[in-house]
Amino acid sequence: MHLSEIIGVGCRGRRTRLLPYSDTFIDIRQHFAPPFAGPHILGTDPLGRDILARLLMAGRISLSAGFCAMVLAMGIGIAVGVAAGFHEGVIGAPLRRFVDAMLCCPTIFLLLAISALIQPSVASIVMLIAMTSWMEVARVVEAQIRSLRTREFAQAAVAMGSSTMRIMVRELLPNSTGGFAATQGGGSGGAARRADF
Repeated sequence: MHLSEIIGVGCRGRRTRLLPYSDTFIDIRQHFAPPFAGPHILGTDPLGRDILARLLMAGRISLSAGFCAMVLAMGIGIAVGVAAGFHEGVIGAPLRRFVDAMLCCPTIFLLLAISALIQPSVASIVMLIAMTSWMEVARVVEAQIRSLRTREFAQAAVAMGSSTMRIMVRELLPNSTGGFAATQGGGSGGAARRADF
């Protein structure tokens, strides 16, 4: 099932799951209907087409691309942040400096420069947005992991002989979810906005 069908926009010309009208259906008796004044939730336009269905149909690519880019950016940011926060020295310091260097680059100029070099498609747009928006998540996760690795539960896992991967994935990462969840709460909207460029 495609993401656009989940949010209720379906395919062109078909009725959607959440809305009783398609974006092309013309209800001539309900033209210029105000919001919440009948079966049309956001009202209708001068031709009698449902405004909510038209908004969802117009935004389906941006919303899908933004959601997928946010999920991919969170995956990259969490992986880099956990590795940088747990390890010190040879692994952690270069990763932190790399994240800082990526944060210094202006995102929109980086997006425009890279998009000039690749073939435009939805997948490439998702990859571009994800590759330019994972750094904030990495910084938050890295700070959370650095503070959590000295806590008693992490020290107990080390004392019990748990592997490094188990400590990172089973002990530290679940306890740091609040930070990156709050960071990426509006990430899908920002990613959808970047997809429109």
